[in-house]
Amino acid sequence: MGGLFISVPDPRPVGTKLRLSFEVPGGNVQTEAIVRNIVPGEGMGVEFTRLGLKDRILLETC
Repeated sequence: MGGLFISVPDPRPVGTKLRLSFEVPGGNVQTEAIVRNIVPGEGMGVEFTRLGLKDRILLETC
């Protein structure tokens, strides 16, 4: 389904469930994700766990 890396100074622990909302060209994506890895002081890698059709299309076209 995909995911992304979020740059934050104090990342959440691995396994934390998140609700995300972010802008891409063409609109706003809303998804649920889980933290899969962290880099202390830099950020966290998250995997999307729920992504609606509209949001999936937005990500595929950006």
